[in-house]
Amino acid sequence: MGRKHAILLLLGLCCLSLQAGATPRLRACVDEYPPQQRLHPKAEGENIAALEALSQLLSLDLVLVEGPNFARCLLMLDRGEVDVVPGIIPSEERARQYLLLPFRRDSRYVFVSHKGLQPLLRYEDLYGKPIAVSRNTLYFSRFDKDPALQKEQVGSLNTAIRMLLAERIQLVIVPEVNLGGLRSQFEDFDRLLQVNPLRIGEDRIIQFGFSRFHGLGLSEQTLRDKVETAFAAGVFEDAIREFIDTHPHWY
Repeated sequence: MGRKHAILLLLGLCCLSLQAGATPRLRACVDEYPPQQRLHPKAEGENIAALEALSQLLSLDLVLVEGPNFARCLLMLDRGEVDVVPGIIPSEERARQYLLLPFRRDSRYVFVSHKGLQPLLRYEDLYGKPIAVSRNTLYFSRFDKDPALQKEQVGSLNTAIRMLLAERIQLVIVPEVNLGGLRSQFEDFDRLLQVNPLRIGEDRIIQFGFSRFHGLGLSEQTLRDKVETAFAAGVFEDAIREFIDTHPHWY
């Protein structure tokens, strides 16, 4: 064997050794969406707690990748730039795009408006009012499929609340569990805004979305078996409940 070939072989063996010794990672994209998740001043939230439980389940180091909004996180998931995004509401299209696996039950949805607006009591009260919705976000079936509603797409829930406070929109649809976080972020929330009596929810499971191009080194069936078994045992919801119990100020 020539010296050149020997050097190439040695370099190849070194690379294989480095790859073998590398710690596997679980890359998760999250955006600012308290109480589900936030990255500043530190990474925490319900979905972060669930992701930490997932990383332990899969024996992978968790790496959080900040996305500016949920839509961008989904784009990164499409491209395989991250392995997983938490908090996906299932649909037939998303089931084709991603490997969807369960981790928690859904929250109810409420509608926030300026004080002075006639309180919303029935679904039909939504008609004729511009409603801010987060881009690429699903809520509940009737709302998502209703072409008669005046939906205005925005980048994030925080953007929607800012628009509402500036009276550029009439309504914002909000997961009920997010109200505490919004109140802590916007000091004028309770003074200027009202949460309407109308509350709507569906009996469904929120999913982890795994990229079809993930680099976890696990087969789809292995992922499915591990995550579905953990969900049935309450592993992720226990982690979320522990976060809620230790962060009452978020709610």
